[in-house]
Amino acid sequence: MAQEDRSRNDGHYVDGLRHRLRQPEFSQGDRMRDIIDAIEDSDLPKAVLAEVPGLGNLKVVIGEENRMSNLHPFSMVICQYGLPGGGIGSISALGPTRMEYPRMIAGVKFVSSLMSEMLPRVAG
Repeated sequence: MAQEDRSRNDGHYVDGLRHRLRQPEFSQGDRMRDIIDAIEDSDLPKAVLAEVPGLGNLKVVIGEENRMSNLHPFSMVICQYGLPGGGIGSISALGPTRMEYPRMIAGVKFVSSLMSEMLPRVAG
C-alpha cells in the first residue's frame, strides 16, 4: 500500500459538483468558472492538502481563511483518515460559508472513521 500511495500521491476524486453549482453562490458566472478552474487545474486538491490536519483530527477553514482567493466564498471541512505509519488519505467537503457546520462536520468525521476502519481489512 505504501508503494501505491507514493505512486498516486497527486490523485483526487471530486463528487457532488453539480449539486454545488446549483447553490446561490454560483448564480454569478465568474464564481462558477473560478471553482471549475480550481478543480480542473488541480488547485483545489492542493488547497485541501495544504490544510489537512494530523491523523484523526478535523479542520474547518472558513471563507477568507482559505489560501486561494477564489475559495473565499466557501468553507472546507477536512479530516485525515488512515493507519499510523501508512495508508493515509483525506476527506473534505467544500460548501458555502453558510453551510450547516454541525451536519457537515459530523458527516466528514463519520466517513473518515469508516475509511480508517476499512483500511486494515483492505491491507490484510
